[in-house]
Amino acid sequence: MSPFRVLYGRDAPTFLKFEDNPSSVEAINEQLKLRDSIIAELKLHLGKAQQRMRDQANKARREVTFEVGERVFLKIKPYKLRSLA
Repeated sequence: MSPFRVLYGRDAPTFLKFEDNPSSVEAINEQLKLRDSIIAELKLHLGKAQQRMRDQANKARREVTFEVGERVFLKIKPYKLRSLA
């Protein structure tokens, strides 16, 4: 469930991409073009931030493969809050 849905109880509105001149009012066309460029820039920066976080998290990870029948140790931590259990 998205944070927007949790907060407002409904899905976030979808933004349709601006098509060339759907309105006869030029001011609206300019605002829609600006909105589309802002959304594209936000998506670009969000993707870069996600990649940086992914790279940082993967620095501490290593690739491990196990064969069927191998014994492994598991470290299991119980939840500290009972509401999460």
